[in-house]
Amino acid sequence: MRYRADIDGLRAVAVAAVLLYHFQVGALAGGFLGVDVFFVISGFLITGIILPAVQNNTFTFSGFYKKRVLRIFPLFAVVLACCFAAGMLILSLKEFRQFSQDAAYAALGVSNIHFFLHTGYFDLAAKAKPLLHTWSLGVEEQFYFCLPVLLVMLRARSVRFRTAVLGGLAVCSLTAMLVTGRTAPDAAFYLLPFRAWELLAGALLALHTGAVHAGRGSLALRQAVSLGGAALIGSGMVYATPAMHPGWVTLLPVAGTCAVIWGAHDSRTLVNRLLSLSAMRFTGRISYSLYLWHWPVLVFGVMLGGPLTPQRTAVMLMFCVVLSWLSWRYVEQPARHSERLLSSWRPVQVFVPVLLLLVAAGITGFATKGLPQRLTAQGRQMETLRAFKNTDVQPEKLTVAAMTPLGGGSGHPDFIVWGDSHAEHLYPLFVRLAQRYGLHGLMATHSNTIPSLNVQLGEQYDAAVQFNRKMLEAVRATGVRHVILAARWQGYLAARMLQDGSPVPPDRTAGAVFASVGRLTADLRAMGCTVWLVEDVPGHAFSALDELQRPLRPSNAGEFESTAAAAADKGRAVVERFLDGQAAAGVQVVRTRALFLSGDRYLAVRGGVPLYRDTNHLSAPGALLLEGALWPALAQIGTDRVVAHRTAPVLAPQNSRP
Repeated sequence: MRYRADIDGLRAVAVAAVLLYHFQVGALAGGFLGVDVFFVISGFLITGIILPAVQNNTFTFSGFYKKRVLRIFPLFAVVLACCFAAGMLILSLKEFRQFSQDAAYAALGVSNIHFFLHTGYFDLAAKAKPLLHTWSLGVEEQFYFCLPVLLVMLRARSVRFRTAVLGGLAVCSLTAMLVTGRTAPDAAFYLLPFRAWELLAGALLALHTGAVHAGRGSLALRQAVSLGGAALIGSGMVYATPAMHPGWVTLLPVAGTCAVIWGAHDSRTLVNRLLSLSAMRFTGRISYSLYLWHWPVLVFGVMLGGPLTPQRTAVMLMFCVVLSWLSWRYVEQPARHSERLLSSWRPVQVFVPVLLLLVAAGITGFATKGLPQRLTAQGRQMETLRAFKNTDVQPEKLTVAAMTPLGGGSGHPDFIVWGDSHAEHLYPLFVRLAQRYGLHGLMATHSNTIPSLNVQLGEQYDAAVQFNRKMLEAVRATGVRHVILAARWQGYLAARMLQDGSPVPPDRTAGAVFASVGRLTADLRAMGCTVWLVEDVPGHAFSALDELQRPLRPSNAGEFESTAAAAADKGRAVVERFLDGQAAAGVQVVRTRALFLSGDRYLAVRGGVPLYRDTNHLSAPGALLLEGALWPALAQIGTDRVVAHRTAPVLAPQNSRP
């Protein structure tokens, strides 16, 4: 396939959009769609490389994959090695352990599957993963394993038949993405079956590249198609939001990129002339390097220098460009154009051991729990603050006997704690207070599950609803008089929620969530329960424990010990209205946030001790800080225990968990 300057320009648009989005420059709310532009380009180019060789009977799998290795792996190995070196100096134990695991999967080309199982791309925790962006490489590498086999199988078939096969696969993949994107967006985002249609769109375009090169279509038509394609790409990048993707909005960059590739082939078109400018071609040439370097530079830069400012952003972007040019010039180009490497098996002899070494390094970092030898004795001791009691119960195993006991005694419980991981992190405090007042309580939690019978996160709707229904049955069966509900109430308002199995529009999420919780509290009160609703604690954009544990601590480490209340309370009004409404309805609301206030900032560290084990979950010292808010509740429960024992059925002793 001959060189097309406009495609390098299109790469420049894609990588610039991704960088501007990640570095929060400008108004590209949908800059992440640059990856979708890359997918179409990759499908187009790789098919244009394979197809002529297949038709001429010169294609070999060994030759193809040797070139792919030389194109992708040398720079990837350099970036990964540099990330390991930076991680040794910067990352906390937990972060380095996670990074090591990520690195092993990335080296094997399956990081997209790994991140699907463990991370949401738009999650706050994702911003502490230097290798998160390698998910797209995983998708492409997996596609490169499938496409050559398919094209070889179809080489004796007509263009029409091949079009029907590739088109059918693309339609199936697109349909699967649209359906899955509503209920399991992480799967639709990370996994090849739901992304293949984008690469296949480019492949279909390449399949008909003869028609393109033959010049079919007038200049006016090509002008209109290429301008329309550019408009589609631009509109998606300006108006799309994470909540809309993957979904129908993903069609904008894919269709737009196909239109630009087809229409801008003619050098007389305006789009071609713009994309072929020298600055665009330069950026396109180093786009692979830019993409690989930008995210680690951003993640490590923020860890060392603090939140982005215009000055920090400018410095990091310039550093990325310089680093990317050096990588392109001295790593990418020599590897790609070395006749000696292309004509021998030496790349395999070199890169396989390097690959195994990187995987081994990842396994070592993970198995040693982050290489604690990197830290001081104080840093290693601080790791104990991450420990927490696991009170999660899977819905299918949820019974009264499976719940975690709180305090002493057995038989009829005086209270039940019900919620998500923000109930779980209060375990040390409930144990202390239950023992102080001689109470017997039970706790059962389920992560990412708000106490609601019909509104839940899309990814785990069925399990979450089942858990809450069983919890309601347990409350009814035990006749418990006090139910304490705790959750990260505000955390669900920006998530993709389902109500009765159907997606909730983003502008109605808060209303649906809080109306559903309100119905549950009303049902509990109708059963004769006193309902206690625990306010969610402030969250932070950083983990104070990680910041304090870094081997190389930044000079501005004090910035990571508290958060401005105005920033932490942004978008909080709707939660406050909900809590006030519940209090007016007779629910006992336990206020917690004020206990973290120091002036106009919420503390993440107190007396040198982290109050959080991550960005939003409390450490044991943090949980005990809430004693002043929760002891009145437990004291009240203690005064009611005689009445509770008199009216509730007697249960078998629950001295241990199965």
